[in-house]
Amino acid sequence: MQNPTRYNSIIITLHWIMALAFFLMLGSGITLEYFEIEKSFKFELYQWHKSGGVLLLIAILLRIIVKIVSQNPKLPTSFTKLEVTAAKAGHYALYIAMIAMVGSGWVMVSSSSYGLPTIVFGWFEWPHIPNLSGNKELNQLSKVIHFYGFITFIILILGHIGAVITHYKKENVNLIKRMWWNKLTIFFIAGLIISPSTFSAPLNIDTNNSKAEFSGTHAGNKFTGQFNKWSGTVDLEGKVIKATFQTDSADTGNPMYDGTLPTADWFNSKEFPHATFESTNIQKISDTVYKATGNFTIKNNTKPLTFNINIIENTNNLVKGELDFTLNRLDFSLGADSDPNGEWVSLEIPVNVSFTAQ
Repeated sequence: MQNPTRYNSIIITLHWIMALAFFLMLGSGITLEYFEIEKSFKFELYQWHKSGGVLLLIAILLRIIVKIVSQNPKLPTSFTKLEVTAAKAGHYALYIAMIAMVGSGWVMVSSSSYGLPTIVFGWFEWPHIPNLSGNKELNQLSKVIHFYGFITFIILILGHIGAVITHYKKENVNLIKRMWWNKLTIFFIAGLIISPSTFSAPLNIDTNNSKAEFSGTHAGNKFTGQFNKWSGTVDLEGKVIKATFQTDSADTGNPMYDGTLPTADWFNSKEFPHATFESTNIQKISDTVYKATGNFTIKNNTKPLTFNINIIENTNNLVKGELDFTLNRLDFSLGADSDPNGEWVSLEIPVNVSFTAQ
């Protein structure tokens, strides 16, 4: 299009999706940093924040590429040279601030000593930047850049919005039209949003009607236990299963065992309060069997895990199922110092989960 009056639909869509996403990211970041929230929710929100950052990084790069290869509308002729310069400088500054925020977040996660993987909304794993793990100095620097990038971004956004309002009030120039869809595109997007089949919604695990149990042997005697506090979501069609287990809630009914499990050589619940599972793929084998693949993390140790899910009931608003798998406790540094050979506690720990998600 020669001399277009508005940006193309791809840029417009990316602009408003990124605007909404950044405000959600800012809100989640403020909540994580400044509000006291329940630990399991905080952990889930942190994973969501990381996933959102990855998608924003991809969206920023895509938008830059599309803008470079597109024919973009010129600024109104009523703009003075100073206003043109200010507009361009403001846009460049916004791009730099966005990249600084998202990039520093990536460095922050990559240099963390925890080493938790970033599974983007259960769809795929985003890699860490190589050779940064455990770099405390770089981790601290990235936190500073992330914070001041946030402050700078807020100032630039306020200036961006203020400029649009000022030009409309003083010169009756509606700049929003340049970054808004035509009627046909609006109807198409509305149809996608309204369509109930566009997206699948995850179901929350009802832990009151679900169980996460484990078993093994100690000195030749069998023991069983369960996690009393855990949460998760299930979306079989969206290929997402997430579960978070509060490690200090492990309960065997034996005071000696229950006193030992939270200690440093076992779950080390003080430093690692949660064990997590996040799926990377879910394959439908039959109407009653699904195969799940993902990553299980305990004490900063992440291992791949595959298991079958036997479906008992599956409707739009309810899924009931059972699954079981076996873990080698040494893979997760459980009892690695006190009993590395399985002399007292069995190395193989069977896990059984029955869940109701709705």
